[in-house]
Amino acid sequence: RLVLMSDRTESNLIANRERLNEMEIDEELVCLMNHVYKDGIKGHMYRGYIVLNGQVHSQMQIEELRDVETRRPVWFMFSGMGSQWPSMGKSLMRVPVFSNAINKCHEIL
Repeated sequence: RLVLMSDRTESNLIANRERLNEMEIDEELVCLMNHVYKDGIKGHMYRGYIVLNGQVHSQMQIEELRDVETRRPVWFMFSGMGSQWPSMGKSLMRVPVFSNAINKCHEIL
């Protein structure tokens, strides 16, 4: 039986495998896991699978998903009318904590 899994980090994926090793696996659990993990989950950068052979679990195969070429847009949401946003953003840039955070994001992106 093939069991699909994914998680945000490789260590979490391995920890989930260990939890599965400690549990009694039934068909309903396997079906539920496969249904949940069959499609990509946003933010889960690691996918893996386990082959169940009765009660013996084989080694997990893990694949890291990286899409470094895709740059995600950053959006700031302000209340009010759209015409007021530039002025609000400009005013917020006078607040050192906000300004430092924006500049740090700018350098990284």
